[in-house]
Amino acid sequence: MTQPVHVFIATTAGLVKIRGITHRNAESLASFVTVSSGSRVSAITTQYRHLADKSISPLAAYFEHNSYHMVLESEIDQGESWQLGTAIAHMLYAHGKYTREASSEVNPTDAVIIATGAIEFSRGDIKLVTHLGQKCLNAQQQIAKWQAQHCDVNFVIPEENYRQPLPDIPFELFPVGNIDDVEQWLYKKAWIKDCVASTTAHSTAANATSEHLATNLALTNSSARQKSAGLRRLGTNNGAGLLSRLRSAVDFSAHKERGSAVSERATNLLALGKHLPGTRSKFVLLSATVLLVFTVFLFAFNALEQTRKTPQVSLHYDIKTLGQCRSAPDKSAQSERTEASLNMVQTPNPIVRFEPLTLDALCALNIAFIDVGTPPSQLWLVADSYALLSLNEVDAAYFNTHFADAIAVDKDASSVWSIPLPTYRQRSRQYIILAFEEALDESSQQSLQAYLSDLHSQQRPPSLENLSLWASKQSMGVRFITHELGV
Repeated sequence: MTQPVHVFIATTAGLVKIRGITHRNAESLASFVTVSSGSRVSAITTQYRHLADKSISPLAAYFEHNSYHMVLESEIDQGESWQLGTAIAHMLYAHGKYTREASSEVNPTDAVIIATGAIEFSRGDIKLVTHLGQKCLNAQQQIAKWQAQHCDVNFVIPEENYRQPLPDIPFELFPVGNIDDVEQWLYKKAWIKDCVASTTAHSTAANATSEHLATNLALTNSSARQKSAGLRRLGTNNGAGLLSRLRSAVDFSAHKERGSAVSERATNLLALGKHLPGTRSKFVLLSATVLLVFTVFLFAFNALEQTRKTPQVSLHYDIKTLGQCRSAPDKSAQSERTEASLNMVQTPNPIVRFEPLTLDALCALNIAFIDVGTPPSQLWLVADSYALLSLNEVDAAYFNTHFADAIAVDKDASSVWSIPLPTYRQRSRQYIILAFEEALDESSQQSLQAYLSDLHSQQRPPSLENLSLWASKQSMGVRFITHELGV
C-alpha cells in the first residue's frame, strides 16, 4: 500500500487543506472552487479556471478533462500563492494519488505537502511570494504535531525565497524554481509515475500562441467580406463596441505608461482604418486622430504635473543656540531655522544619501517625505550598534509650524518622522533608515531582528549592502536613507 499524501496551502491566516478534486467531462461546464462541504464558491474560482484551462495552463498535460471542481477546507480570498499547492494536488490527482487522501485526516506516518508559490504561466516559473516568515510561523505548531507522529512533512517554497532570512523554524524548506522542478521532485518521492507535464505544457502554450497569431495575420490578408465581418464584430451598434475599446484604453488618472499604450492603440486604429471601406473607415480614422491628439495632451499634462510637484526627501533639524537647545522657539526663529537647516534631496532614488551633520550641535532631527505620492507606511532605523528602532510619525501640527513659510506641501502625499539622537556622542555615528511602503508584520520584524543578530555574531557591519541583501528577499517596496552624524 502506498503512503497517503495530503496537500495544504500555506497562507498568512494558516494552513488550508485541499479537500477534494473531481473532474467533469461536459463541455458546457466550467471549473470552479468551493469552500468546505458547502456550496459557497471561492473567490479564487476565476483564477483557478485559468490554471485548469488546457489552452493556457503551464501544466496542461495534467488537465486532460474539460473542467474540474476543487474543494478547499477554508476560504482563500486573495493572492496567487495558492497556485503551487493546487498544481501539486492536480499532479497527484492525475496519477490517481489524491483521491481518498483529500477528504481524510492526516494519520501517523502519512506524507504532508505544504506549499506556497505563484506560477508564471508563459514559462512555468514559480514566482517569489510575500510574508513567507508569517506563513512559516503560522504553520509551525501544526508541523510540530505531525513531526511527533512521524509524518513526512515537506514545505515547498519558491527558489527565490529560499535564501530569505526567516525566524527560527524547526523544519526544512524545499525550494523549486519551476514546474519541471516540482514534477521531478514528486517523481523522486515516488508520488507520481512519470514526468509529462512541463515540456508538453510549455509546447502546448507556445503552439496555441502561434496559432492565435497566425489567425490574426490571416484575417489581415483576407477578403473584403472577411474584413467587413471583422469590423462588425469590432464596432456593432454604430460603433459602440469600438468606443468601448477606446474608453478602456484611456485612463485619466494614468501618466506615461498608459499614454504609451493609448498611442499604440491609436496607431493600430490608423492601420486598421486603411483596410476598411466607406464611412466605417472614416469613423475609425477620425477616432484614431482624436485619440492621438488626446495622447499628446496627456504627455503634456504629465510633464506639467511633474514640474509642479517635485518629490523630495529632506532632513530638518534644530540646532543649539549659545550652547543650549530651545524648548519653545518663537515663530520668527522657527522660520529662520527651517530655512537654514534644510538638507534636501530632490526626486529621491531608492537609496538616499544626506550630507553629514555635527552631532554635538543637534537638538532634534526629523526626516520629511514631501509630495512623494504615497508616503511610507513605516520607518525602521538600523543603528551602527545593530539596534533596530521603529520611528514615530510627527503629527500634522509639525507641518503648520515648520513648513508653512518654507514649502508648499500636499499633506496627503507627505509625512514627517522623528529620528532619535544617540546618547553616546563621543564618536561619529552612522545609521540607515528603511522606509517601507507597507508596514512590516510581526514575522518580518523578527526576520530583520534575527538578521541583525546574525550580522553581529559574524562581526559584519549593518551596512547598506548587507541590509539590501535582506530586503531583496522580502519582495516588498523599501527605500534606504543613509546618514552620518559627525563629532
